[in-house]
Amino acid sequence: SSTGGGATGSSPAPVSDTGHPVGSAQLVTDGAPLTATWTRFNGNFDIVQASSSTDGGLTWSTPVNISENGGDATGPTIVSDGNTISVIWSRHDGTGRDFEIQSTSSTDGGSSWSAPVTLSETATETASPRLVTDGTTLTAVWLRRDASQFLVRTSSSTDGGTTWSTPVALSEEGQPAGGARLVTDGTTITAAWYGYDGSHYRVRTSSSTDGGDTWSSSATLSDAGQNA
Repeated sequence: SSTGGGATGSSPAPVSDTGHPVGSAQLVTDGAPLTATWTRFNGNFDIVQASSSTDGGLTWSTPVNISENGGDATGPTIVSDGNTISVIWSRHDGTGRDFEIQSTSSTDGGSSWSAPVTLSETATETASPRLVTDGTTLTAVWLRRDASQFLVRTSSSTDGGTTWSTPVALSEEGQPAGGARLVTDGTTITAAWYGYDGSHYRVRTSSSTDGGDTWSSSATLSDAGQNA
């Protein structure tokens, strides 16, 4: 960390435990505590862990497991609305190639976390979750395999991640999708992704002005005839 605008910085401080590989580190702050999340191999599975700092990153709390043991968890993303910290990831459910999208939240600066909640449909292959908050609503997007292709799915929560709406599709059948991302300005939520038009991958987008309840028809942003 730096308190001098980046001109000087503190010595690196260990956040995760030693002894096993870690990856996919993410960091968020609500203006007071810093909270980090990452994946760590526990000898059998990759588990999502979290730790927080209340002194600007000089020292960190003992890492805690926030995903369940018994299945590999990948790709955590973390957000904060100033009161609630939320993390989302994809976790293998123990069957074939099926992964579920799960999330957890903390309302005490990362000291404790809720039990993981599953957003996605069960017995499906999912990947690449992303999460955004406007201070009231959490909105997630991810990829879900439908037959031979991935489609973009979305779901929202208005109670800090305790419950989530039924997932809906943003991308079109017959257009394999990837790279879904989210952004919000506090009023409008916008998702963007790559959609295959039969010959090229093009940038597609859709927006919601009611907290993810409904979404606009997707529009194509990039030019035809070339990959974006």
